[in-house]
Amino acid sequence: MTDRIFINYRRADSIGTAGRLRDRLAETFGQQNVFMDVDSIPAGVDFVADLNSQVAQCNVFLVVIGANWLDSTDESGARRLDKPDDFVTIEIAAALARDMRQVSVIPVLVDGARMARADQLPASIQPLSQRQAVELRNAEFGRDVEILVAKVRQARGEWAAGWRRVRVVAGAAALAVAILAGSIAYFWTHQRATWSVANWPSLVSISTTDGIICTGAVIAPTAVLSAANCVHQQEPTHYQVMTVANDGNHIKLGDPIPVSKIDINPEYTHSGRWPQNDIAILELGMKLPPPFAKISAQRSSDPKAGDLAWVGIIDFQSAPATFLKGSVAIWDDATCAVKSGLQGSALEKIICAGSEHTRAGVCPPSGSAGGPLLISNRADRKLQIGFVSAANCNDPEAAYGIYTRISSYADWIKKVAPDAFTEPAPER
Repeated sequence: MTDRIFINYRRADSIGTAGRLRDRLAETFGQQNVFMDVDSIPAGVDFVADLNSQVAQCNVFLVVIGANWLDSTDESGARRLDKPDDFVTIEIAAALARDMRQVSVIPVLVDGARMARADQLPASIQPLSQRQAVELRNAEFGRDVEILVAKVRQARGEWAAGWRRVRVVAGAAALAVAILAGSIAYFWTHQRATWSVANWPSLVSISTTDGIICTGAVIAPTAVLSAANCVHQQEPTHYQVMTVANDGNHIKLGDPIPVSKIDINPEYTHSGRWPQNDIAILELGMKLPPPFAKISAQRSSDPKAGDLAWVGIIDFQSAPATFLKGSVAIWDDATCAVKSGLQGSALEKIICAGSEHTRAGVCPPSGSAGGPLLISNRADRKLQIGFVSAANCNDPEAAYGIYTRISSYADWIKKVAPDAFTEPAPER
């Protein structure tokens, strides 16, 4: 196996986007490391044999899926996916048949296309429905393709070479800031914060068959709070949750817990620069014991501009995984409006935090979306006021995160998870 990237697509469905994607990947990883059907096959070489050879050699296999991918038909009206000689199906089946540790199969959903259910696919490629997908919108191609490039780097075992390093400081505390993704990334300093994973007992990881994708917090015996952008693409059975515990200097994950239902806020959208109403509750197939996260039920619970809050995530890029945490400075609403471009009710539902001037840390994918944002009183009673939603790391002079403001969704949370443990602002 070599570090090659195979782009699988259907010409009648997404040739333009696939070609655009190939050019971007070739620019990043080298033309010789990107394979895209007949354009990459030398003249005189057996077409079928070379395709099989290329699939066997790649360690990243991208399935580009447009609006007509599932139902595309040939001249006779037969669905192409069902034809025994359909190269798209043959290539995907060959990739799925390989060991998941050797090849990462990533569906790429173009311009709002939805992942097909298993029962809509031929038997040979039904496992594709269980793979975590990445969105690619032509209107937001530059931003979306960077997220995909980060996923490809992760699958190839790379760090994002050449990405700037940033050190974020507020007072004596190291800061952490996020970058937007269907999985989000974080800037972290190497300084240790005062809280260990033991101080975050409600923290859980959210994963798929492809690995860890996000972080969440247990707010009730069967309810996990996280970002909607983590879990809006697939059916509940696609996801699972694992508890987190101490294991020396690293962390230990519990056994996978199935997700039986996902409630996504009905006003969730991600059509603009940032996701909005980015909140979801995952219902688990079994009960977890306390303690549960105490979540903010009132706007008065939230910190003021200039206050520090704590954010924590699990870094799965390290081996074994480690717990990362840091303090972030809360921004005032006026600055948050300028930086985020949000106004009105959309602005009221988020918290901006981070550092105005930074040049720090690398941006490795780390599954940090949904990572809880906490405040604490002098008695060390902790209240979760938000969680990681999105951020900007394209501006070298700004590193800040956008966090979903939990108090804005207190009524919805209580409706979906009536036994969620909420409380007013702690004394500080």
